[in-house]
Amino acid sequence: MARVLTNTLMCSPRLQILDLTGADLERFQLSLISLPSLVKLNFNHCDEFSDPMIKKILKCCPSPKSLHLKSCEIKGETFPELSLNYVPQLEYLDLSDCMKLTDAGLIEILKKFGNNLKVMDLCYTNITGEGFARSHFGFSPNLRHLDLGECKWLTDVGFFSIFTKLGHKLRVLITSNACFTGEMFTEKILFQEQVDLEHLAMERCQAISDLVLVAMLSKLGKNFNSCRSRMQSFQDEAYCMTTTPRD
Repeated sequence: MARVLTNTLMCSPRLQILDLTGADLERFQLSLISLPSLVKLNFNHCDEFSDPMIKKILKCCPSPKSLHLKSCEIKGETFPELSLNYVPQLEYLDLSDCMKLTDAGLIEILKKFGNNLKVMDLCYTNITGEGFARSHFGFSPNLRHLDLGECKWLTDVGFFSIFTKLGHKLRVLITSNACFTGEMFTEKILFQEQVDLEHLAMERCQAISDLVLVAMLSKLGKNFNSCRSRMQSFQDEAYCMTTTPRD
């Protein structure tokens, strides 16, 4: 089967979408394949897909716009061998449920893939976010959608650092069932100018108090229009507060 698919791909240079969900990638002869027109790659649930596989894939598919790596063995820590902005066209990156992904690895991934990135899914990963506090690199200036749902190891320092480094142009931020308290939002100035976040999802974030949620919402911009928090009654109050025209 792998040989047949390899031969098929060798004869498909104009292919734009490739879905290999759950495939045994070790059987493919990637060095024989060239897919310069490919824009969407799906390797979800490919157990063999680890850091070294990235470079092999990008040699045969150099310009993807969408890369799906859910439940793969990605760590990100061996990415330094790739040049900065290695995949400048990439707009969508799914790393959800990549349990081996580290904070240092995530930063390396963003250095190589993040320049034009618009959507990133990190839900169900073990990142703490604290690597962002230690790095001065300019991350993902075009990021619009960030999913941190179910990131149980996300810390206050980590979340605040991610928000300050990635949040300037975010439109959607999802942190459902995370465990950070958000207290740093009541203590620090977030940005000199308010951000343009439109939707904030914080369901089941039990550690966040009403006071903290109000402090977070007060720092959001005029385009903010939707907040899903742990209590519907408070959501309604927060929604009214943030959609009231500012002087």
